[in-house]
Amino acid sequence: MTLYLKTFKYDESVKKKKPKKIVFSVLMSLKLSAEPDVFDPKVCEKEFKNACLQNHISKSDLLFFMVVHKRHWAVVVVNITQKEFNIFDSIRNSEDLFEMDRITKNVVANIKSVAMREPLFKHNLESYSLFTPLDYPQQKTYYNCGYYSILYVENWDGLVMLSFGEDYIPNLQKRIAADLLRHPSNKLDPAHQLKLLLQR
Repeated sequence: MTLYLKTFKYDESVKKKKPKKIVFSVLMSLKLSAEPDVFDPKVCEKEFKNACLQNHISKSDLLFFMVVHKRHWAVVVVNITQKEFNIFDSIRNSEDLFEMDRITKNVVANIKSVAMREPLFKHNLESYSLFTPLDYPQQKTYYNCGYYSILYVENWDGLVMLSFGEDYIPNLQKRIAADLLRHPSNKLDPAHQLKLLLQR
């Protein structure tokens, strides 16, 4: 997931289209998932401040946090354009729903306290409501939640979630592999790496 997020950040930095999306690191999301009464905002200050300085997140439309718990992924969105938080979980009827619901709400509460402490961030998240659309794609398997989280990030524009299903996963896997091979920070020869992959 971390490597995918690197390619996503690069792709977003060269695109000029709307909505402007920023995805935070999995590590930051993990820190934000702590219980609010023990959470220390200082542990997330550096990444949040860097995002303000380098990515001008106050001018972004959507801020994404990829949350993982017991190998299950969900997405928390700070939807700046609509002044709300959105939560997407690809298995709403899972046994761990209560736990993931608690953890995503922890992320919402804790990102508010991090944002409040950063003077470069120009939005008051305390006034944002929590809204999760009722009708968005759900996985039919028990092993594609990470891919669904990626697809939520790519297909949510703040108002509408573009439709996708299980049949999107194979092409997504190919695209992620190709993006990683072609990424500017990949110093290996993409043609040679592809040849090695095809020999397996």
